[in-house]
Amino acid sequence: MLEISKFWVEVVGVDKPKICIEPPKAKVRRRLGADEQLEQAAEAAAYKAQIMHRLPDLIESYKEAVTSNPRGAVRLQKLFEAVRTGIEHQEFKKAAKDLDKLERLVDGASTDGEDEDEENQADADDEYEDDDLLSGK
Repeated sequence: MLEISKFWVEVVGVDKPKICIEPPKAKVRRRLGADEQLEQAAEAAAYKAQIMHRLPDLIESYKEAVTSNPRGAVRLQKLFEAVRTGIEHQEFKKAAKDLDKLERLVDGASTDGEDEDEENQADADDEYEDDDLLSGK
């Protein structure tokens, strides 16, 4: 019994002041984090609603563009897959950007007057974004 009381006094330190592990400011940070999470959730919901509204309108044009333009079909399919993947992974902001690109390409394919400069610029933009994704920016 003496050993336990000795341990309690020397190791645990009955007479030593206790350290506060969580300072009061940490609680404030959590509240701000919750507000930021709510903002992000609201932004994601807005992008999701926008995508779900725009996507059905694009489907018929997309199908026509893929069948009428076999040369650009692969690119259209990749962008459509990127949109679908963004939705599945709940990355709605990225999915909306990919949907913007897809709409531009479908509109360009439906007019059959696709500028090679625009296509090359879109390719350069994709490569730049891919570099950003790989570098973690």
